[in-house]
Order: sequence, then C-alpha cells, then structure tokens
Amino acid sequence: MSAHGHASFWATTPALLAVAVACALLLAAALLALLAPRLRRHGPRARVEQLTSSMPSLVALDAAQEREWAEGVFGGRAWWASFTEKLEIARIARSPGKVVLLTILATAALAVAAWMASGTPLLAIAALAIGPGATLALVSSRVTRERRAFAEQLASHLQEAAAAMRAGHSLVGGLRTIAGSAAEPMRTELERVLADEQLGVPLKDALQPMARRMASDDVKQLALVAALHESTGGNMATVLDHVADGVRERVELRRELQSLTAQARLSRWVVTLLPPGLLLVISLDDSSYVRPLFATPTGVLLLIVAACMVLAGSLVMKAIVRVEA
Repeated sequence: MSAHGHASFWATTPALLAVAVACALLLAAALLALLAPRLRRHGPRARVEQLTSSMPSLVALDAAQEREWAEGVFGGRAWWASFTEKLEIARIARSPGKVVLLTILATAALAVAAWMASGTPLLAIAALAIGPGATLALVSSRVTRERRAFAEQLASHLQEAAAAMRAGHSLVGGLRTIAGSAAEPMRTELERVLADEQLGVPLKDALQPMARRMASDDVKQLALVAALHESTGGNMATVLDHVADGVRERVELRRELQSLTAQARLSRWVVTLLPPGLLLVISLDDSSYVRPLFATPTGVLLLIVAACMVLAGSLVMKAIVRVEA
C-alpha cells in the first residue's frame, strides 16, 4: 500500500495483463526467430556437418521421425497440404511439424497468461485464436513477399531467355542459362521446372505448378506461349520480349497503386491499434475505471465482442485497399 492508501500499480489487474502481454510478445519474438531462415553456409555448424556428412546423422533421423509424426497427426487434414506448400514457398527453415508444435505451445502459454491475468476463462478462450492467427499471418506475409519478388524478377529474366534464344539456345536452354545466376525465389522455381522437364514432362505442363505456386498469370501466359511454340514454331525470342514488356508494365502499375493506397493502409493500422492503445492508457491512468472489463464475465464478453468488431473492421479496410493488378 502507498502513503495515500492506494494499492500499488503492479498489484492491479491491468499490471498483470501488461505482464501477460509482454510474455506473449516475447513468445511471439521467439517464434519469429525460430521461423526465420538462417543461411549459415560458412559457420562452424556448416563445417561440422560437412566433416560428418559420411556418418549416420541423428539429426536427419530426428527430422524423418518428425515428418512421420506430423504426417500421421495432420496428414489427413484438408489444410495440411496447403500449409506445407506455403511454408516451402516462404522458404521458412523450420519444418511444418515444428511450426505447428511451436504455435501450439505459444498459444497455450498465452491462454494461461490471459487466464491468470483476468481471472476468467473467457479471455483465455479468446486468446486461443491469437497463436494460430499470428502464425498464419506471418507465413502469408512471407509468401506474399516471395511472390512479389518473383514478379519483379520475371521481366528481366524473360529478356535474358530471349537473348539466349537469339544466341542459338532453345527455350529450355535459355531457362537453364538464367537459372544458374537467378536470385531467390526465381532460382528455386526454375530449378523445379527444369527438373520436371528433364523427367519428360512437357515444358508447358512443367510451368503450371510454378504459375500456381507463385500465383502468376504471367507464367501461365509463358506456358501458353511455350505450347504454341512447340506446336507451330515461330520467333519465340520476340514473343518473350513482348511478354516481358507486359510483365514490367504490370509491376510498375502495381507499385503506383501501392503508393496511392499507402495512406489508406496506414489509416487502417491507426484505426485498428487505437482502441487497445486507448484501453492501455486508461488502465495506467485509473485502473479502477476499467477493472470491471477484466474482473466480470460481462466485461470480458464485451472485450471479446469489441475485439471481434475491431478485427472485422480491419479486415474490411484491408479488402478495400487491396491491390489486384
């Protein structure tokens, strides 16, 4: 107790909630660090792996057991194949099983912290949606970034393939030429296409998985051009130049639309973060004013409803400013 007879701030429910939120943020940061790809080609760990590559690897055995466990538990789920593919597209170093396991642990810790802070299970139940939602948002953000990088790289690489064809290479030879010097994610996608082509898959069919994975209509157009070239022939290099010009114009248009909608996207985040920020400020100023929201079932229910409304408004604003070019 203080000299004025008021309880210490750290003994109040908002303080416990602030500590719980801080713990959740730390768990989220740990999850982000585990999901981030770590390409340490020249580090001590990589050198040790090179020296012990001929020995039976316990790590590989554990990875195989983990994949077997994950396929046994989640293999029959409708979302598992899509989630695994998104992790591969996003180039996240962790396996799908580890990602799911870490998400479950972080969500459980957040739910327990919310229950201890609020004293009611209603807020803990609402917190169960935060962990999976954060993981899906992170993976979707990485996938969007990879697809955007692919779209920006496509035009220049198509022109390189056209130049290679003018030098005497075939379309497959031109793709093989640029695959060696391309940056990610273009390198991986081209290597997959070339591997399928070497196995006997027609080029137009080998390009379809890349178009689906990268959500690129331009690659679908390239597959159509490859099919026409295979059946009728023609000046493929000139056609590739025209396709590259169209890809470049669409990328420039998308960038312009992104700049025009920047203010609206910023407004979305301001409006979304304003209610929780205002609640935090009021809690620090006068904890008794907001205590019923956390100490009574009705207050917790109102908090959940308010959170759902804020989330719905944020998603609507996101749909309004979404750029489809």
